[in-house]
Amino acid sequence: MQAGILSPVGFDVKWNPVRGRTFDLAFMTRGSLSVSLGQRHEGTSEELNSTGVLGVVHLPVLLGLNAGPVTFVGSPGGAIAFDRRGTTAAVRAGLGIQIRLRRRFAVQPEVTWMSDVKGPTDLGFVTIGLAFQIRQAPGYGPSIETERK
Repeated sequence: MQAGILSPVGFDVKWNPVRGRTFDLAFMTRGSLSVSLGQRHEGTSEELNSTGVLGVVHLPVLLGLNAGPVTFVGSPGGAIAFDRRGTTAAVRAGLGIQIRLRRRFAVQPEVTWMSDVKGPTDLGFVTIGLAFQIRQAPGYGPSIETERK
């Protein structure tokens, strides 16, 4: 097991072919780039490398269950990681909750687990993130503005 300091930067593109009142299905490609500093074996002072760069292309399927101003999101899928050691195939799974606070603003806390399947890079990790949607958030059921009056 390894521990390090990660500072990820990413982007994503999503296609939402199924959008229903209670269920959504979408396909997403997400690219991210992380830099790890002072990576060490757990429980020892052996330094593995002082700096490492890891690029990951995530390929999840997004499954949404809509419940008024809240959507529960599951994101199983695959991933491909690139670093100085080569290319690694991985599996990933995530859970998130999108909370639409206003018509044009939503937040989504999420947690994602990833593990390597084949390749030279050890990808056993969990990330915690917070996404902000600042534009027209999709509505399901009565509008949020109407509910707050």
